[in-house]
Amino acid sequence: MMNDTVLLFHGIARTKKSMAKLAGFLSGHGYRVVNVGYPSTKFSISERRNGSQIADFLKNWPLYRKVYGPAGQQLITDQAAMTELFGTVDYELGIIAGNRTIDPVSSLIIGLRVPNDGKVSVESTRLDGASAHIVIPANHTFLPVNKVMWSQTLSFLQHGRFTS
Repeated sequence: MMNDTVLLFHGIARTKKSMAKLAGFLSGHGYRVVNVGYPSTKFSISERRNGSQIADFLKNWPLYRKVYGPAGQQLITDQAAMTELFGTVDYELGIIAGNRTIDPVSSLIIGLRVPNDGKVSVESTRLDGASAHIVIPANHTFLPVNKVMWSQTLSFLQHGRFTS
């Protein structure tokens, strides 16, 4: 029986319910899972990436500021404050990025020929010091319920690498 613990943090304007199926999958593979709920529009749990071009574009729009609150301002591509807060990566870190979009407007803002998941470019998911990085055919919104993401997450947790 494993005694490893996995912490799950949902995205902005979501709840821990969005991670419930992944939590169940990992629990079924012997992991102790803590699915953390928090007020995601009040503050953000950094995804340790390089921000979102969509947040850059919308950050000064009143409706964006009202809906996403202070956390929305933390999603911009200037991540100097987050890097200063969290420091350099000196631990095992695997990053799973999607490259499918269901949001043509956001993809237009990011760039028509720029691989993206509808919210962030694939390039912005790369981080110095990460142990592994993989791109899967998934969009940002439904990444938490994507079974390819689940299997890649399990592979990284078990072996420290993704499967090709």
